[in-house]
Amino acid sequence: QLVPDKAAINIQQLLDKEDIVAIIGPAGSGPALATVPITEAKGMIHINPVAQTPSVTYPNGTDKPPRKNVFSFALQNDVESEVLGTFAGENWKKIGLIHESTAYGKTGMDLVEEVLKEKYGIEPVAREEYNQKTPDMTAQLAKMKKAGAEVIVCVGLGADLANIRKGMSRLDMNVPLVATNGALSLP
Repeated sequence: QLVPDKAAINIQQLLDKEDIVAIIGPAGSGPALATVPITEAKGMIHINPVAQTPSVTYPNGTDKPPRKNVFSFALQNDVESEVLGTFAGENWKKIGLIHESTAYGKTGMDLVEEVLKEKYGIEPVAREEYNQKTPDMTAQLAKMKKAGAEVIVCVGLGADLANIRKGMSRLDMNVPLVATNGALSLP
């Protein structure tokens, strides 16, 4: 459900069972950030297949050692954001940014924005945020259209991208929509 508090409760219940030797999951950066400290305190092996926020594995920054108990197989936000920021920076100057309000969305977009500024000297024309499963993002998109965005860069999940695309159609925004790996997820 991508709810951090629920994930923490579920992990604690699993760890109360003596036959559990490792944890795989949960999905999502928020739930992973809520559960990794619990497994770390217990010395439990924690395999992260999905969460992309670098602090899941590297709580003190990627230039410092990783957590000893976390083994991550996810594409980290810092790597993904470098590629996305580079692609956008090489192809457009007026860039609109939109992201979900989760740890995944915020950290991913902070990193994209950093790449745009440092590598290309580009300040986005707008940066907007939304809550997951928001059915209508027309207000955020209207601000980007008014600001003259030539492209919309999104850090979010697939169902939300569908709603962004619908909003763009309503506003007759005929600009590219580029997004992170999260866009591949199902609703």
